[in-house]
Amino acid sequence: RRHQVEAIAGQQLLESRQLLDSIVEGVITVDAEGLIVDSNRAAEQILGFLPGELLHRSVSEITPALSRTTSADRFLTELQAAGAAISDSTTEQIAQAKDGRQIPIRLSIATLPDAGEGADRYVGSFLDISSEKAQQERLRRTQAMESLGQLTGGIAHDFNNMLGVVLGYAELVRQEALEKGDKNLVSRAEKITHAGRRGSELVRRLLAAARRSPGSARAVNLNELLLHSEELLRKTLTVRIDLTLDCADELWITSVDPGEFEDVILNLAVNAMHAIDQRGSLQFQTRNIELQRSEAETLGLAAGDYILVSAVDSGKGMGEQTLDRAFEPFFSTRPGEGTGLGLSQVYGMVSGAGGAVDIRSVKGRGTRVNLYFPRAKREQVEAGDALSSGQWPQLKRPGGNILVVDDEPVLRELEETVLGAAGYQVITAGNGKDALHLLETETVDMVLSDIIMPEMDGYELAEYLAINRPDLPVRLITGYEDKREVEPYLTELIALRKPFKGRELVELVDTTLLPGVE
Repeated sequence: RRHQVEAIAGQQLLESRQLLDSIVEGVITVDAEGLIVDSNRAAEQILGFLPGELLHRSVSEITPALSRTTSADRFLTELQAAGAAISDSTTEQIAQAKDGRQIPIRLSIATLPDAGEGADRYVGSFLDISSEKAQQERLRRTQAMESLGQLTGGIAHDFNNMLGVVLGYAELVRQEALEKGDKNLVSRAEKITHAGRRGSELVRRLLAAARRSPGSARAVNLNELLLHSEELLRKTLTVRIDLTLDCADELWITSVDPGEFEDVILNLAVNAMHAIDQRGSLQFQTRNIELQRSEAETLGLAAGDYILVSAVDSGKGMGEQTLDRAFEPFFSTRPGEGTGLGLSQVYGMVSGAGGAVDIRSVKGRGTRVNLYFPRAKREQVEAGDALSSGQWPQLKRPGGNILVVDDEPVLRELEETVLGAAGYQVITAGNGKDALHLLETETVDMVLSDIIMPEMDGYELAEYLAINRPDLPVRLITGYEDKREVEPYLTELIALRKPFKGRELVELVDTTLLPGVE
């Protein structure tokens, strides 16, 4: 009879252990002295311990908020001070894994019934909420970037219009001064141009940080872009920082704007340089990786193939508070020395390419920035190959009548002046409706239109002409990317970004009107 009872008890104990090991929550049992006396498999896996390694460890080793205790009263006090009420409610705590990683957990604690040992014991169950916290952080970051985008988008159009006028007329003044041999006036015009370009660059960086930079994505090999940037990186970092490139063989193709990617790499290099006080190292690595569902969800991505670009430096690293704010626009650890847009621009560019950014840093031990870019689809690769193999022929100006449509009078006048000097006849309109009235009576070979205008904007004008005048070439000009959903063929008509150079405007018209160029 006794053996039968023992067998039943043993079977029940085994079933209880199997049940405990099958649940996804980590479970640990702690005695009154704060020592772990039991744990399940999930607890070991979450914290990175081998089976049995948690036993007899102080709970303070895995929950730093609880210091080592020496009595039941002291342990209970520590639990309450850490916010872990002995009840059915839960609290969020930080657990420390075996390898030192900080893991956010949702913890609930209950008192176990007295088993006749005369001392209280406590059972704690916890879930790893790293993915949940990461999603909350992504949402917060996205909302911050959206706010920045709304602010920047609101001023970018008007500001780029003003810069376009400044730069356009500075270019005309410089050209006239060159023809007259007035070196002083040439120098002054060049200084105006330089200041205007700086303003244009600031707007571009703001738009990139907010993911409103238009960009020109195409299929590229990131190894080639890295190697192309190597000389500039070495000059930027100087000899005190040892730069190495560890590029994987047969790297997959991704679709990005090459210029934006090179800006990102330069931003990361500059950040590393400022993080290294004296001598140090910076390494860029590229790898092909396949993200499984769990890891991809943590990054806010879909499972699949990605190209991983890592920047690893030996600098002073970042503390937790700095790391939390690393992507904030205008946040800088060097007040007064920079715009604080470097990492914001990195985040905006990579997110805009369909990827993700992950930063890992330990104060005093350096920083690793991981950039994940999705592998390009076959049709993107084929389109990129076709683009890279094409060559423009030598051009002979065809002449023609150009309709310039823009709601900014000074810009209309500037474009009329530039194109007129190149031999074109120009008529102008202040919006799409006025342009359509002109087209009823005027013979026009090409339409150049701004996008954002009152009455009828550039997209609406281009859509109307595509239906009613499909033989008339239309090209659009913009100061920033309009987030409205329009037909893809309309966005493909965007050919110039404000502010532009007079030469770029003339080349656009030349190539559009030259017979035989598709």
